[in-house]
Amino acid sequence: MSGNRGYESQLNEVDNNFAISTKDLADGIRKAGSTAKTFGVDITQLEGHIAAIGSTTRETGAVIGNGLKSIYSRITTMSAAEGALNSVGISIKNMEGDVRPVNDILGDLSGKWNTLSDSQKQNMGVSKVAV
Repeated sequence: MSGNRGYESQLNEVDNNFAISTKDLADGIRKAGSTAKTFGVDITQLEGHIAAIGSTTRETGAVIGNGLKSIYSRITTMSAAEGALNSVGISIKNMEGDVRPVNDILGDLSGKWNTLSDSQKQNMGVSKVAV
């Protein structure tokens, strides 16, 4: 029971500090949680993604969660996404040739986003890097 209290507190903290409700956070986690875990995104990172997207788009948690499921799986499995990322200097693989955690890839993309041209940003969306 005390473990749930910590998790509830974490959701409430995000709810209090970002323009997204606890319900939308929970719905997003419910939709994307297992896929996030599969692709190396932990619960705190997932909450951050949901909060950032929800605060900006005002979409429901269910819509955000479904979108994140697609992003997490496509960013590392589609050759078009890999090519689009490589074209802006982001590799999905580490030095050993293993796929990097999705959160690291998204972090790299986020760090470069404001330096990309409009056509590069559009290519990211068309290539299913960002849905």
